[in-house]
Amino acid sequence: MQALAHLLQTDLLARFAFAEQWAKKGSENRPKIRALLHTWLDFWRDVLLQTANPSLPAAHQDYLPLIQALRQHMTLAQTHALVSQLLQSLEDLDAYVNPRLILEALMLDLPRLPASNP
Repeated sequence: MQALAHLLQTDLLARFAFAEQWAKKGSENRPKIRALLHTWLDFWRDVLLQTANPSLPAAHQDYLPLIQALRQHMTLAQTHALVSQLLQSLEDLDAYVNPRLILEALMLDLPRLPASNP
């Protein structure tokens, strides 16, 4: 989760470097990439639920300030689209699409928050 929080405040160059680093080992790193995407999906579901109804409890209480910042920064449709893309990324990974391409496409769609947010 710390990597995601950091990526939300970085530029595309840093995001693509992250994608390259994670995809470096190819197929042997697929299980780790799958676990990463599942973790991010859980987090973005919290953002989606908080965007739809802020009174609902968040599963990731440690990241509540970040969730709230994202809720204010993104619309419900944008958050839903990102959750959908994460689900598609998991399907693509299972279909043996190049992991680097999957991660780079995801990096393009992550929102960018000002560095002052947690």
